Amino acid sequence: MIEAVIFDMDGVLIDSEPVWQMHEKKAIEEACGFEITPEMQNETFGLNTAEVIMHWYHYKPWANLNAHAITDKIYTKVLDHFKANGIPANGVPEILDFFKMRNIPMGVASSSPQHLIDAILDKLGIRNYFLVAHSSDQEAYGKPHPDVYINTCKALKANPAYCLAFEDSVNGMIAAKSARMKVIAIPPAIKKSQKEYVLADLVLNDLAAFTSTHFNQLTQK
Repeated sequence: MIEAVIFDMDGVLIDSEPVWQMHEKKAIEEACGFEITPEMQNETFGLNTAEVIMHWYHYKPWANLNAHAITDKIYTKVLDHFKANGIPANGVPEILDFFKMRNIPMGVASSSPQHLIDAILDKLGIRNYFLVAHSSDQEAYGKPHPDVYINTCKALKANPAYCLAFEDSVNGMIAAKSARMKVIAIPPAIKKSQKEYVLADLVLNDLAAFTSTHFNQLTQK
């Protein structure tokens, strides 16, 4: 039995990771004075913005760290981008209708700040599908710590052991698995070879690939 389904937002409901990386790279490089290559950015995939900033600060500290100012700049740029250009990822309307027709409650558990979650769900026109939209900013620890998933399940009045999570990052997948959830991983193309994804109960190319056969298999586990 599946009591609830919880989606990560970035990289699952919206193809946002390239946008986050672009604006994080630009804002942090302006502050730190050294170049962050695409290969280096792979180290911070799945972290929230505050964690990304501190990762690079510890990598090579710079004078006059103002993490709040950098964070605000990144949030503003990302929000402006998605207000103008945000569209749902492939398969989003179909999978949301799939679970809605089965009367399975849905939620969002994201590392993005709450105001960005709310704005993006509104822009995508899918907010009404979700009973809960919860940010890890409201928790003591972000992903891979499980609290954002545990508390989203609590808000949905669901036992995590009987819930599904859709995730794109290894950190997010570990968070959901640590909460004892079943996990469907949607890794980005450049990450599919990561051995950690074998921890997922199911790995798909995108949400459109999810079928009733997959659902029945996961229900029986």
